[in-house]
This record gives sequence, C-alpha cells and structure tokens, in this order.
Amino acid sequence: MKYVRQHKLGEIKYYCQYCKIKTDMEIFRLGPSNDTCWLKCKKCCFSKPVNTQLISNKIAQMKELVYKKEDLKYRENNQFLRSYKMTNSDQNAETRKAKDGDTILLHYTERLNNGQIVRSTLNKKPREYQLSKDGMKRSLQIQIVGMQEGETNTFRLIPEKAYGQFNKELVFAVSIGNFKNTTPKVEERYSIKLTNGKKLSTKVIKVEEKKVILDGNHDLVGREIIYDIELVKILN
Repeated sequence: MKYVRQHKLGEIKYYCQYCKIKTDMEIFRLGPSNDTCWLKCKKCCFSKPVNTQLISNKIAQMKELVYKKEDLKYRENNQFLRSYKMTNSDQNAETRKAKDGDTILLHYTERLNNGQIVRSTLNKKPREYQLSKDGMKRSLQIQIVGMQEGETNTFRLIPEKAYGQFNKELVFAVSIGNFKNTTPKVEERYSIKLTNGKKLSTKVIKVEEKKVILDGNHDLVGREIIYDIELVKILN
C-alpha cells in the first residue's frame, strides 16, 4: 500500500451525513493536490472529499463574522476610544457636528482584518486635521463628516478606497547611476520626483548590475483597512 501523507489544514463546522447534525470537522489534504481536500467528522470519523475553493469560501465567511464581533469588542474595550468624557458644560451645550473645512482633533487606530495595528495615536496626543484640505484620505473624511464631538465609530475601507489595488505600472527600473554616493539595497525606500512635479515614495525590490527595480505601490496595496475613530474636538 502506498503511504500518502495527510496535511491538516484546520477545522470547520460542517454537516455530517452520518451524525445528521452540524459538527466539528477536520480539514486535511492528501498529498500535494490543491483542488480537493477532505473533511473528517471528529465524532464518527466519516470522511468525504470536497472542493478546496468551496471550503475556502466557507472559512472566509466565518472569518468575516469573527471580524465583525472583534470590531464590536474592540470599540467597547479600547480605553482610548472611550476616554473622552463630556463635561457638564459640554453636555448642556448644543452638540457640534463635523463638516467640510473644520479643523478637528481625533484619535485613530488603523488596523488590518487580522487585528494587526498599522499605526495609531494611542499613548499620544490626538492628531489635528483640517477636513478636505489635509493629507487624510477623502474616503475616510466622508465618514468623519457628520460625527459629533466625543463620538466614536469604526469604518472599513475596501482596497480601492484605502491604498488601491496593485498597479504594475508603478514597478519600474532606473539606472543605478541615479544613486550617487550611496549603494541601494532591497527594502530601502527612496522618494522619486515625477515629471508632473509630484513625489512618489518607492521601495527597492531588486538591484542589478546597471539598474535598480523600484516599486511605487503602497505596502498595504490590495488590503482592506479598518479605522477606529474618536472625534475628540472640533476646533473651529
């Protein structure tokens, strides 16, 4: 008998034909094939083959539910998103709402779906921005407009609204002679001045004898981004 190694991929709740209920099933793959994986009931050991893409979609749906629950828990437990308390005078005054042109103070946390924090103002002073003028993403500003002082909210930006999708035209080569008095290395970043006068932040992805390959795509390109926002104060 030929031995075939099993590669366990995880677990999922799935309907078992023998137990007649939804139960915990182990996901595993036999050999190197990527098209088919197997589900094995942890109660009765019944196994059946399933399409790998079908299982991937099921897992993605389950993760999305988990992310939504984590978002709610994050907002409830994050002390910085609960830290602003209105004074008695603030409570008696008419609540102000942010609008285009306002200068605001806000706390924010930028994170990925897996919970990894990209950047945050936690343990720092709130950041000052002017809506519609400063370097904040317009798609995020649209979400902030209408928020009240002291209000907290969480927004999800799809890749197109966050850092965009991968653009192969932003990967290009330049002569190594452009790097005077320095030797470029992979992962180093350089600012390139474009023909329209604007600057593009690029990362070195390959160094050859006579040229350097640069990538002008953002490191978070193609990623969905979650923002936890607290509008601390409207300054004007």
